[in-house]
Amino acid sequence: MKTSSCHQVTGMSLVELVIAVALLAIVSTAALQFMRLSETTIFGEQARMTKQQRSEAISAHIYKKFMSRTLIETPVERVYADSDMPDDLQAGTVLAQRLTVNMDRFREFCQAS
Repeated sequence: MKTSSCHQVTGMSLVELVIAVALLAIVSTAALQFMRLSETTIFGEQARMTKQQRSEAISAHIYKKFMSRTLIETPVERVYADSDMPDDLQAGTVLAQRLTVNMDRFREFCQAS
């Protein structure tokens, strides 16, 4: 700030104003980048959580069918389709590739019971 003999303070110089605007721009850019990174992380985590919850719901449904002995054993990989499954879980494709491995466990479970 400039001072004169007549007045106490006359105002900011052009250099001080340019420096202040430059600092404001740097801080604003850093804050904006931080917000974008946070938003991307949050949306990514929400999508991952939704997929995980859907997978767990499908697994629970298949497990109930497995325990009620209504699953049909097939030696080949197939698409699992079930009309009893809720509509929101039927939207994707579920490959029943592990059913043959689990059938051995199921037989062991039935023999032990």
